[in-house]
Amino acid sequence: MTEDEAKAKLIGPISKGSFVVVVRGRKVPHGTHGTVRWEGDGEWGPRVGLSVEGEEKLVYTALKNVDAVYPGLLPGQQPAEGWVDFHARVMRERTLPQKGHRVRHKESETEGVVFWSEGTRAGFKYDGSDIAHWAEAEELLLLGEHGVPLEYTPVIPACPFTNQLIVIDPQPDLPHPFCNIRSLDPLPNGNYRALDLRGHYIATLPSEAARRLTEP
Repeated sequence: MTEDEAKAKLIGPISKGSFVVVVRGRKVPHGTHGTVRWEGDGEWGPRVGLSVEGEEKLVYTALKNVDAVYPGLLPGQQPAEGWVDFHARVMRERTLPQKGHRVRHKESETEGVVFWSEGTRAGFKYDGSDIAHWAEAEELLLLGEHGVPLEYTPVIPACPFTNQLIVIDPQPDLPHPFCNIRSLDPLPNGNYRALDLRGHYIATLPSEAARRLTEP
């Protein structure tokens, strides 16, 4: 397996359940991240609805405005051990639905048995029904010994990164292009490379200026 193949298996094409970051467009702030819960067509092409922490309703934007990322990583970052070794570690350490698992759907609270699984998705049938249902791991509870529900763990943190980027909050009050700074990359001389959400270079900052950006 190549690095690109391993990365594709972990991130894959954008679909329901994908973790994405908004990097284009005007209506939704760049840097907004969430999980795709809805896919559909709009007047100007494909759209997605994102479940965003702190938002009661889905946040909608064009599909072309988002990039898929692995949770915990920024666009352009990769695990320190590389995608191949990280993929092996994820497969080894995370808990996902497997054929034969007894599960409970969190929303409907209906129980059934998994008959198919691939990655984070599972197909299962409710007790007494032959109709197949499909869900992401995070939508299901694994029923362990004596029916005790256990959370599936679909992903593990992707740390450490290949670099020690310092992620900062948006700075809308700063003039352009400094308002687009989303991370700081430490340099050996004590300065910092300021990068936008996609990892593009904006400027080199002295340590004092970088420190002010990280202050709450």
